[in-house]
Amino acid sequence: MRFGLWQEVDSDYGELAAEARLAEGMGFDVYAVSERHFGPAVSAPELLLPYVAAQTSRISLRWLSVPLLTFNHPIRVTERLTTLDVISKGRAQLGTSTSADPGTLHAFGIDPGDTRRQWDEAVDVIRTVLTEEPFEFHGEIWDIPPTHLEPLPHQQPHPPLFVSATDLETHADAGRKGMGVVTTAGSWSEEAVATYRRALAEHEPVKGAITDSASAIEVVTEPGSSESLVERARQLEAIGYDELVLRIDGLGHEGRMQAIELVGERVIPEFQPASARP
Repeated sequence: MRFGLWQEVDSDYGELAAEARLAEGMGFDVYAVSERHFGPAVSAPELLLPYVAAQTSRISLRWLSVPLLTFNHPIRVTERLTTLDVISKGRAQLGTSTSADPGTLHAFGIDPGDTRRQWDEAVDVIRTVLTEEPFEFHGEIWDIPPTHLEPLPHQQPHPPLFVSATDLETHADAGRKGMGVVTTAGSWSEEAVATYRRALAEHEPVKGAITDSASAIEVVTEPGSSESLVERARQLEAIGYDELVLRIDGLGHEGRMQAIELVGERVIPEFQPASARP
């Protein structure tokens, strides 16, 4: 089981970076920031994550829930991803989404009935850009003549690719397209991860690498007991999840720092080989 920290809070960016540094020191595997617009969140994680990259050395950096819609051209998304990958020396990851936020869709002029089609083709564009040199793409939405990606990714063939899922259809889409899936844990978790695993086993031919990963998000609003979190992580691991990403909300900077320490000291070691435990 891997552990991640997901931040989607209206906070001082220096405090977020300090929390990322602590998370790395406490053994977290992934630091994730999602793209959210017009609310108390981070609207440009592709700018925040290089700032975090400069202050860390090991933890993976996941640009989470990037809306792959026409206002985010897939070439520009890929260029930002590979730039982060080069800056971080191979720690970048891309998490995508269709976006279900009505305010975002309205502000950017996106038809809610067309989001899945846009996401699906954008994923194909991104895989093409990452794996062909030169690349070109001719689809229903984007028609791209032969051209080149700059910079090329540090990771080969490319950074891991994920999609945020809020329904079973998107879990199946993730598996079908050979991507990892990220979802909020709940009563549906067992069915959701099973849907993803079945689709992944029969994935369509894809360009580049397969990301075989099912990630569950748990929201933490108070430090609580480490025992309950260990138990929850074991439950998720038993049904097929290989990553637990914690979203720590409502605690303020000092409270989040304490929660990160608690997880690092009392939860993560329970999932390490005995020889690696402090």
